Amino acid sequence: MGSRHKYITQSDTLQWGSLEIITTMIHPKKNTANQFACRAWLYIRKNRKTISKRFYDIDPVGSCSGLYLSSKQPLKDYFIISKFGDNDGETLLIDASGKLTTLQGGAFAVSKDGHYLFSNYSSDIQILTIYDLRNNKTLMSIENMDGLEYQNIYDKNGAYYVSYFPKEGHLTSELGFIDFQRKRIQKTKVSLNQNLLLPTYNEVCKQVNCNCSSH
Repeated sequence: MGSRHKYITQSDTLQWGSLEIITTMIHPKKNTANQFACRAWLYIRKNRKTISKRFYDIDPVGSCSGLYLSSKQPLKDYFIISKFGDNDGETLLIDASGKLTTLQGGAFAVSKDGHYLFSNYSSDIQILTIYDLRNNKTLMSIENMDGLEYQNIYDKNGAYYVSYFPKEGHLTSELGFIDFQRKRIQKTKVSLNQNLLLPTYNEVCKQVNCNCSSH
């Protein structure tokens, strides 16, 4: 029996400026002896030369798995991909030269001025990573406290806040002010309108089929 009868494969090639971004994912069909759950390849090529590459042998760990490319990219200077699975999510930043920067992440948001990227670590330990896109460095990675799970990012005139999923039995969520100077998140009672909410990209966990090449 040929491999096409045993596996589902998805391959995509995107042209972004002078770069080719190539992703391939493969997973076994049902009733196939599972030697692996999901395998994924990422190649970044320029003038037919591979600049950067990644290979993943991914265990879904009961959640989403694979590489996800948002159909709407929020930045002109970076192409962003999310990797899910292994309890080790990543946010992959590709710049115009083909250089690849890997952050703890998964789903992400970007500030309105394009200065900061907020990446929510897809794992059993939740971490919010904030990356300075102008200076190409991680500003902070903050683990959640008190069992609260990070939810959404708000941008109020250049001040940034993160909401948490409501605790069990509560109708409203708590809110934290992201203090860049002290590199911490401080709980606050400030009131924020929904129009201050930053769009979140690659929220694949909300999709019905989000396992490897089945999405």
